[in-house]
Amino acid sequence: MTNTHSIFWDTQGAAPRTKICDLQWVIGAAPQPTTTIASRPIQKFDFSSASTARSESDLAEMLSKYCREIEDIPEASFLVVSRELPSNTVYRKISRNTEVDTNVLNFATPMFLGEAEERVAFLHQCEVLVERLRTISQVVQLDDRTLDSFGDEIRNTLILSCTEVEAISKSILHANGAPAKNIFDFYNLERACRLSQYAVSFARFPKLSPVRPFLNWASPSADGRLPWYTSYNKVKHDRITNVAEGNLRNAISAVAGVIVLLCASYGWPAIRSHSRVSEFTKIGLSPSFGFSECYMFTSDQILKDGKGVFVPNTVTAVEYPFGRL
Repeated sequence: MTNTHSIFWDTQGAAPRTKICDLQWVIGAAPQPTTTIASRPIQKFDFSSASTARSESDLAEMLSKYCREIEDIPEASFLVVSRELPSNTVYRKISRNTEVDTNVLNFATPMFLGEAEERVAFLHQCEVLVERLRTISQVVQLDDRTLDSFGDEIRNTLILSCTEVEAISKSILHANGAPAKNIFDFYNLERACRLSQYAVSFARFPKLSPVRPFLNWASPSADGRLPWYTSYNKVKHDRITNVAEGNLRNAISAVAGVIVLLCASYGWPAIRSHSRVSEFTKIGLSPSFGFSECYMFTSDQILKDGKGVFVPNTVTAVEYPFGRL
């Protein structure tokens, strides 16, 4: 279990769950603050006396008692959270929300050395795929009633989109030292990124329901298979026999899958800057990671107005422990 913790407090007149500091703490030992304590009432708290705490709630109650009895703040309330990561640390090519903004769509992962060319290439290809859908929509309306329509251009869009899904999935997994041979390996991204919780909508086509390309992965019985990806493999290997599999439903789902993966990897702000994508599509649903899982930063170094603006050389990227949690 991680020994990284964060302390939050919620006192009248203060913003709810404001982070006070980070701790290195193994239960049974004295907590060691690793960042400046941002809350005056506990700046003099003797953390060595907290070695008797046997849980996060025990330590939170010790802090509350100290504020009530020593600092005369009877309404003080604390939350101690065990953390996956220390502050100013992110997983490689995996976007998450922060503790100051629980909407993952407001956060952009930092760009590290050597990643710029790949990111631009992925985003450019996403624009190409969206333009293909836009062209198709001039002939076949994007509508729930037309989803079984099929044809050469629709099939080709499905194939190109699925190869891009493969490329992005492999990029994320390889960056984190994980195998990435097939869809069953790609399924491991669900735990890290919660892809099943994303939905993509097409604002110009109100009769087209929001698309959740990875929804099947939310099922307890999921094995990694996705209907549109299975159809892609069928038309790739025998497009004559399986001609109807190259339909609009599967092509739209595959394009949406590319958008979701890019959002889960780089964050919506990176996609939003490419207007041909953001004008045609929107993220309607997205996951929210809790305090134990979200990214936390030293606010005066990292965040500007809570929008994920980074100061260079202040963020560390580590591998997500695929298969090790």
